[in-house]
Amino acid sequence: MNHSLSRRHIKDFPQIAIFSFDHIGLTVNLEGRYENEPLQLIEQLTERMLPESRRELSLDIGAKIGNHSLLFSRSFKKVFAFEPNPITFEILKFNSKFASEEKNNVPLNYGLSDKDGLLAFLVNASNIGSSRIISEDDERGKSGISDVKVKSADSIPELLEEKISLIKVDVEKHEIYALKGAENLILKNKPIIIFEQSESEIDNGSSPTISYLKSLDYNFATIEKNFYFGEQFYLKILSFILRSAFGFKLRLVSKTSFKKKFYSMIVALPNSHKMPSIF
Repeated sequence: MNHSLSRRHIKDFPQIAIFSFDHIGLTVNLEGRYENEPLQLIEQLTERMLPESRRELSLDIGAKIGNHSLLFSRSFKKVFAFEPNPITFEILKFNSKFASEEKNNVPLNYGLSDKDGLLAFLVNASNIGSSRIISEDDERGKSGISDVKVKSADSIPELLEEKISLIKVDVEKHEIYALKGAENLILKNKPIIIFEQSESEIDNGSSPTISYLKSLDYNFATIEKNFYFGEQFYLKILSFILRSAFGFKLRLVSKTSFKKKFYSMIVALPNSHKMPSIF
């Protein structure tokens, strides 16, 4: 065990409960926070583009153990954290109570979709974060499936009168349904939306989720490493040399078309928001 890592991380990050032998848990132990560098960039974006965020709400759709919502709680009046997996929800509830300095996380044990009801949910024991709502008939015979409760965000009374300025949604290919169920809230509030897209969802430079948000007047950016030139070996060597000389950082890059690959975070900005030049 690397106790020097533990001593360093405990000074900089909240001490949270995790699942042992799980992808997110392993990363938390090694790096202090899952997706720490992209989240730091999102926090900077929030500070610059949402000056009233301390009076506003954030929605964490697919909150899992609360890794992201705990960071969001530093910038917002309240964070509504949605997690349908009943086991993961217990960890989320614990972390919301004991690891949040602000005590403004609201953990909710249901998922978000385009309508209220029950949906089949498949648990991945080695990567709890990739557990997901399923709709494919050929997957319903697998073990580890149970029904979970879902609601549409537009039907939740607590959200209707609040200003919502940030939505993060990571629900393993169910993003389009969660966002369609929040359409009225999105049109009313025009929040920044952060979402994941798998490689299989991208086709001809777009996806159903990207096309849907385009129809709501959103533009897009991806989080990329500086000095990125491509995947060829010699380009990777060039990137390594330049980052060694000038330092590593992440940046937001505007996108109108998307390569067929996995995106852990796509940032959707309403047309009324302009990208700060610093990014």
